[in-house]
Amino acid sequence: MNEEFIIGAELSARPKETIALLISGSKDAAKVIEARQEFQELNRNIRNTQIDKTQKNKTVGGTNIPQSRIPVPFQKKIVTVATAFEAGEGVALSPNESNKLADEIIRLWRVNRLDSKLIDLLIAKKSETESAIVFYIDDIKPNTFFNRILGVNDKKEIKSSVLTSKGGIMSPFWDAKGDMKAFTWRYTFAKGDKKINYVEVYDDKNKYLLSDETGEMLLIETKPHGFGKIPVVYLSQDFTEWNDVSVMIDRFETALSKLADSNDYTGHPFLKLYGEVVSMPKKEDNGKTLRFPVKVLKDGKEVKGDAEFLTNNNGPESVKLELEKLEKLINYLTSTPQLSLEDLNGVGSGMSGVAIKLMFIDAIIKAKLNEGGNRTTVERMLNVLIAGTVNTTGISLKKMGDKTYFDVAFKNILPNDIKEIIDYLSTGVTAGFISKKTAIDKVGLTDNADEEMKLIAAEKAEAAALAPDAEKEPGEVEPPAEK
Repeated sequence: MNEEFIIGAELSARPKETIALLISGSKDAAKVIEARQEFQELNRNIRNTQIDKTQKNKTVGGTNIPQSRIPVPFQKKIVTVATAFEAGEGVALSPNESNKLADEIIRLWRVNRLDSKLIDLLIAKKSETESAIVFYIDDIKPNTFFNRILGVNDKKEIKSSVLTSKGGIMSPFWDAKGDMKAFTWRYTFAKGDKKINYVEVYDDKNKYLLSDETGEMLLIETKPHGFGKIPVVYLSQDFTEWNDVSVMIDRFETALSKLADSNDYTGHPFLKLYGEVVSMPKKEDNGKTLRFPVKVLKDGKEVKGDAEFLTNNNGPESVKLELEKLEKLINYLTSTPQLSLEDLNGVGSGMSGVAIKLMFIDAIIKAKLNEGGNRTTVERMLNVLIAGTVNTTGISLKKMGDKTYFDVAFKNILPNDIKEIIDYLSTGVTAGFISKKTAIDKVGLTDNADEEMKLIAAEKAEAAALAPDAEKEPGEVEPPAEK
């Protein structure tokens, strides 16, 4: 995009050509939708190795015999567990200084439930290969004041919405340096019996709305969005989270489905009868007996009837072995821990927190490797919130915009042994290896170690005032009396 290219003017003069340019670098929408369908709808008709293509129904003697097709949602487990380890406990936001703008951004993060939306974004990115969150400024309706924590503006509020392939098609437009210069969102809306196509385009100043309701795609609205930058954070990855093991998943489902067909045919025993049966037991009989006549041949030899069950004595041991191996490889290669009660049965109550974490080290490593990208996503979301606040909803805080930033930390989803941590940290403080502030921060019970130290000091001072003759802490020296 050259400097003379002005999106608003181009959309007005040549909407069709301009939209084609803006979406030229977008992903293949069909592949994104296929990934979502495989993840959410258990679609198994995408690859030639999937059960809808390997387990075709058969026709025998003119009769259609359906084959078993059993989808196993490994994809959901892989994606949800990975997301939980990365952002399941939310993020800790620590401003570099305490001011009204920082308080407003933290409030906006909470009222927009952005911890939850970050999880939605990551799940969509890992399963569909892309997702986005768009921020917008809306009027606050009077009936929303009840039980609502208002910020610096009681008339307008910053809100957000997560975009996925279920709602439409997203297309970021990048310049040569890799900076996003525009974002396009295409969707269809039913109006009566007619389906109307809409296109929303965002640049750093405006939101443009186009529609083909008249039969031709035309620009129908240009409106400043109030952020001073593109109010969209876009997430993307090249492949789905299960891409490396997709063939293994397909093979697992095929083997399991064939095993089900085999069980339907030979899993239940057949009764073989030798000779003529005089009487057969009824289904409801408690004691079941078979009666066979005894025949005596001319040579005096007796011929007796008999019955026995026909069973598969060997059993599908090879199929069982294959399924077990495939399941272990799928989980191992995607760093997905086994979290069933059977797998955790050996974890004793006396096991240390360090030992428990070592059991999940693969998942922790994977989350750590993705932490940089996730931190960038959170920082971009924070920057959009700051831009919307200082430009529209909280102009009085503009002078704080350039000097306010946040440290972003991701919390650990694994349960911590607080007693063990406190014992370690107390030993470190006593030995002089770490400061009290660092210890308080590492315990993780508060997001602000400085405020916590002030509270502890205030509580100690209050206790000392109420009991001046109380025993002093080790190392505390009585000040000399004044002469």
